[in-house]
Amino acid sequence: MAIRVVGAAVFLTALINMYNFMDGIDALVGGTGAITLSMLAVITASPLWWLPAAAYTGFLVFNIPPARIFMGDAGSTVMGALIGIAVLGGRLELHPLQLIVLTPLVGDATYTLFRRVLRGENIFRAHHSHLYQRLLRAGYRHGTISACYMATTLALGLVTLQPNVAPKVAALFLCALAVIGLEIHLLRRGVPFTRS
Repeated sequence: MAIRVVGAAVFLTALINMYNFMDGIDALVGGTGAITLSMLAVITASPLWWLPAAAYTGFLVFNIPPARIFMGDAGSTVMGALIGIAVLGGRLELHPLQLIVLTPLVGDATYTLFRRVLRGENIFRAHHSHLYQRLLRAGYRHGTISACYMATTLALGLVTLQPNVAPKVAALFLCALAVIGLEIHLLRRGVPFTRS
């Protein structure tokens, strides 16, 4: 029991921080978060989560590029907490592979963290190494990047509704290929991992 409580606390803390880390461009966290909460409402059979999903969708109207209002730490950390609670407290127990709906934001944050550790960087120091930040430096607009993250979140959410394991594993494999493809693309565009 104690191990589960500690694990839940670590998971929740990690999600809160990751969603805060990823809140760097217009509509990215608000859009993907609203979609994620909507999908979790279906996956966990907990309709309560439609309410914050609707609230964040209303916020998104003013946060789409060019944003008139911003989420800030108060909005992004609450978003991470809500998603964590939805995962941990749903009426249906989630299969680990159903968590692929979190991949676009959590995957970017985790991938960047591991790369920074491997490079020997101070992970507590501010940086601009997330994939979305590097795509921004490559010349892509806020709206284009956020739309891609939202579309990927929706697609992965729909995959989680499939009863078989194979589509979920295939989706994870495609996500890994997408990251490799993005790295090659960014390399060709001359965008380094760390901004000087």
